[in-house]
Amino acid sequence: MSELKNNHHEPIGFLQRMAHAVHNNLLATVSGLALIVFIAWAAHQDYSTLFTNRRAMITGGVLIALFLHIVGFSLIAGLVRKLFMDGANGSHDHTHHAGLETRGAALRWSKGYDWLVTIATFGRETVLREQIIDVADLKPGDAIIDVGCGTGTLLLTAEKRLNSVGRFVGTDAAHQMAATAQEKANKTGSSAIFQPGLIERIEFEEGEFDVAMNSLMMHHLPEEEQEKGVAEMYRVLKAGGRILIVDIESSEGSRWQKLADVYVNLHGGAERSKNSMRSLIPYLQAAGFKNIEMGKVNRQMGYVKAEKLD
Repeated sequence: MSELKNNHHEPIGFLQRMAHAVHNNLLATVSGLALIVFIAWAAHQDYSTLFTNRRAMITGGVLIALFLHIVGFSLIAGLVRKLFMDGANGSHDHTHHAGLETRGAALRWSKGYDWLVTIATFGRETVLREQIIDVADLKPGDAIIDVGCGTGTLLLTAEKRLNSVGRFVGTDAAHQMAATAQEKANKTGSSAIFQPGLIERIEFEEGEFDVAMNSLMMHHLPEEEQEKGVAEMYRVLKAGGRILIVDIESSEGSRWQKLADVYVNLHGGAERSKNSMRSLIPYLQAAGFKNIEMGKVNRQMGYVKAEKLD
């Protein structure tokens, strides 16, 4: 990577490099703040009574756990990017590849993606995917397309839930993600098909699917592409077909509960994410969807689903 330069084409100074690093490494910034808070907390403890003070013990434990989790996530993310970036320029790569042109962000470091998801969900990814499938109301025989499928975990969970009775197709803007998903499917004997593809230009005919879904990818798209994507999902659905969109969304709660929103804040801020599902409703209405319903998957994720009636 070329050295960063200022407007006068001179190497930027130390403080500028530090500011740039902080701006582009929010996880490191949050972990540093957590460490500072922990040190401040520790400096004001009466250690003679610490282990008899339940509130102090709980506070310290939460701060330590938060710090270690974020630091661990940061270290693994850095390692993954070093080992598995497949030549990409960054974790959110907007470059064009294999004829797929998108203004959205395409995550290309597929080989380490599942590691990061496992850490980010505290090892509860399977539970999360099952919760999303519960919301989807899938039926045996459904033809399902997962747009922005990543490494295919959600679609493979859907196939398992339906005992492989149906049609299962996944697409992703990053060919690396689709390839890794297909490898996972092949190893398990799955009938699912994964291929590169864009949500704003779905390469299937009108009315091919009963269910169109995506999870945790809308926040990677500009608003124009979100609207195009919703319209495309409507187009490929049969009459009576259903759409399900799941994305990051903050919730009201106490300050302690807000600690769990760290990933929401890192993905655009809690204020911005409060209405992440509601902001999609005009696009659903414009596309022609009816019976629009909103809800929560968990504290950090919401969903919106609707039907194509004609």
